[in-house]
Amino acid sequence: MVLLLVFLVTVLLVNYQISRSAIVEQAQNSLERLASQVSSNVALESRALDQHVEMIRNSIELSEYMFIVVSIGSSPEPLQTLFSRKFGWLPVGHAMAISRKGKQLLPEKRKDFSAVIRDKIDFTTPTRSSFFILHHDVIHIVSVAPVYYQKEFLGNFILVRDLDKEWMTQVARESGGHLFLVNRSELVWTTRKQLQPGSSFSVTDGMIMAGSEKYRAQPIILDEGAKGLLLWFGLDEYKLTNALAKNGYLLLGGVLAGSLAILFSGFLMLRNFRSPLRNLLHKMQQVESGDFPRIEKLPFSDEISQLNNRFSEMVQSLESQQKEIETKNEQLAEQASTDVLTGLFNRRHLYDLFPKLLSESRRNNKQLVVILADLDKFKNINDRYGHLLGDECLRHFSHIMQMCCRSSDFIFRMGGEEFLILSIGDYEGGMVLAEKIRKSLESSPLDHKSGLVNLTVSIGVGAAPEGAAPDTLNEVLADVDRALYEAKARGRNRVAAVTSG
Repeated sequence: MVLLLVFLVTVLLVNYQISRSAIVEQAQNSLERLASQVSSNVALESRALDQHVEMIRNSIELSEYMFIVVSIGSSPEPLQTLFSRKFGWLPVGHAMAISRKGKQLLPEKRKDFSAVIRDKIDFTTPTRSSFFILHHDVIHIVSVAPVYYQKEFLGNFILVRDLDKEWMTQVARESGGHLFLVNRSELVWTTRKQLQPGSSFSVTDGMIMAGSEKYRAQPIILDEGAKGLLLWFGLDEYKLTNALAKNGYLLLGGVLAGSLAILFSGFLMLRNFRSPLRNLLHKMQQVESGDFPRIEKLPFSDEISQLNNRFSEMVQSLESQQKEIETKNEQLAEQASTDVLTGLFNRRHLYDLFPKLLSESRRNNKQLVVILADLDKFKNINDRYGHLLGDECLRHFSHIMQMCCRSSDFIFRMGGEEFLILSIGDYEGGMVLAEKIRKSLESSPLDHKSGLVNLTVSIGVGAAPEGAAPDTLNEVLADVDRALYEAKARGRNRVAAVTSG
């Protein structure tokens, strides 16, 4: 009896410990993947800002106007008008043009912010630079490009992207975690509404203690010049372990119930239950090895039947709990690879899937077509109708893409209102699919209680070049992104293809 009792308790406890380790490991892997995704989003914002400021600096017409204002002393109004006409569409928080003498040439309502930017720039040795600053509890990505005209230094063009509370809230909602903005070990702001700025904040062995709450955390490094400015991504430890604790109590209850059942019937088993007992021990060994055998219940005519039936119930309960743990693991894996709002694949899963699809396209002597789509003037929709309707628009567009695409095509939400499609076929087929999506969206406005909301989309189409390596996704995305911006620049609601060179 004692050996049987110890065996049962050991099997259940070992199974519990293995399940607990699996859940904790899965949670940590999910945290690292999600934190990496947030870091990638910040890096993409910075790279996009650098591309935009380079595009402005390379505008010859804008440089000529700036030369007239700075060197000749003309009014800056023509420069402001030209900049607004050519680059007013850029999705940035601030656009500045500061002369070599520190004069602001473009209108800027927040003069204090303009002064902070000027203090960060070295006008004596003009260089191309990017950096992060914290101003009024908001992280700003700043990209600076010196402007020359006939080798004469005129000043700097500056673009600023705000990683504000709205951006942080959106990232937290999409990832299922929380962001903590910390400046020199002080909590500045967090997406966790229950915590207030200035709350106690400490980090030990990858765990954050914020107030009375505990989170598994990963740092989002901004840059070396941030001087103590850190962004942390965390997952609520309570949510991650709550299900585990619940299962633990059920397992302990099962151990207690099983122990009582064994003690009650053990003495009677010593008489003549040898053969049935051996069969039962065999079933226990199967449970120990990870199997859950089906045990038929016996009529309650004797003690061994009762023990058999009790053990059958325990095995069923253990199997049910194991399935529940596996379901939660699958949910964690799905959260790491899908977008919560639209149900499409997310950007992280794109990096896992791209090499496989690239290999498959080569085996079939076809091209891997890449289609990048961006809803036109989506910010205006959010500003006019609110973010709830904006979310409906994103789901509406996602549904249209799913209707237009084949079952073998893969659709990803890249972030915000930007989507990407990977399709194995040929370049011409990709252009046809992109045009089909564009027309379908244009002819299918969203029917909302506020009225019909007309939506259009700009699309860039490209393909992975022949001989492309599996790790060249970023280069392919950069090419298609340029085609998308070409479609935007040509008036939106159109399809543009990647051109050579």
